[in-house]
Amino acid sequence: MSQVNTRTKRIFISDIHMGDERSFSTNPPTYPHTYGWFNDPDRIKLLTNFLDGIVQSSDVKELVILGDLFDQWVCPISYNPNITCEPVVTAPQNKSIIDMLKAIDQHNDLTLTLVPGNHDMHMLFDENFIKQVFPNINIPGGDSPVVRVYQADNNFLAAEHGSQYTMFCSPDTWSNPGGYLPLGFYISRVVADKNARLEKNIDMLDIIIKFVKAFWDDIKKKKYEGLAHDIFLALSGDCGFKGTDNILMNGFDHCSNSITVDEVANRYGQLFCDWEKYAGKELGLSTLDGLLYEILKLQGAAQRMYFSKNKAKVVIFGHTHEPTIEGYHGEHLIKEFIHDIPSDYIYANSGTWVDSHKQCTYVETEENTQEGKYHVRLFQYRGPSKKSKLIMDGFIPLA
Repeated sequence: MSQVNTRTKRIFISDIHMGDERSFSTNPPTYPHTYGWFNDPDRIKLLTNFLDGIVQSSDVKELVILGDLFDQWVCPISYNPNITCEPVVTAPQNKSIIDMLKAIDQHNDLTLTLVPGNHDMHMLFDENFIKQVFPNINIPGGDSPVVRVYQADNNFLAAEHGSQYTMFCSPDTWSNPGGYLPLGFYISRVVADKNARLEKNIDMLDIIIKFVKAFWDDIKKKKYEGLAHDIFLALSGDCGFKGTDNILMNGFDHCSNSITVDEVANRYGQLFCDWEKYAGKELGLSTLDGLLYEILKLQGAAQRMYFSKNKAKVVIFGHTHEPTIEGYHGEHLIKEFIHDIPSDYIYANSGTWVDSHKQCTYVETEENTQEGKYHVRLFQYRGPSKKSKLIMDGFIPLA
């Protein structure tokens, strides 16, 4: 008699933002404050316990990390950025997490999958090192060197980080020929510097929204000429920098040793015009699409890129740090979305584990052939001694 396979669940997490040792420690008078997004010892222990729970589980078959595991963007401008993932992987504060990920990678009944996000997009140029650390890891393929999409269950399920649909964080291969880093990388750098100096704990997205609102009248009138140039200079000024200040690069992304704030503003000055011409054209998105997906939520991208084309029934993104599940009947959102209403499509976002967010969330999927349902559930992890809190769930009929 054959044994019934009890491993029917996939777990999706994203946006851990582990930094290197510099991001965890202070070194006055250079920087009086930590600047990494994932430095709280209690939060590190919480994630370690969560991953250990997956190792000990009897019903999970795969852990899928949807990007921004290794953060190579959050780095003050007077530090050289990390060219490889090694300083993050070997940082002492990350050891327990790396050890748990190794245990998952080496487990006979578990698969570890890693999909890059914008903050760790350089990971794919360091893939040999990643596979030395995690020999069995699954890194999905793709047409782009820095955007990958995970698919499963005969394309019933698709998952990715989601940043490729956003103007400031999608790969930019035209502003710096031979490179790929978008303007968001440099925004992260100046914001990280302000956080390190003043302990402001400002999120990059919050500051982008602030300045998009300030320039909204021009955006509504589609006066895009030079708009990104002006926004970046205003944003940098808000963080205390002049146009002549240097951002150290160490050759990152085909740059020289450094680049000035003015040079960045000039390089990406036509972003609002060029994004639609290049990235938007390939995706079928407009400038306003890329901007709105950046500052709002990504449900619209899931709807346009997957559901309307019937490319997947379930889509899971990260990137926004905002956990959610939404069900759809055709193109229409189910406004009173509750667990016992079947959906045609489900969009989910796995949320984040960074220090500034109270909830540590994950998405669970389960194909139940006996019930004829494909379940999608959003949980908050509360520690090893407490049961995870179910925030929201939905299902799609299999037949």
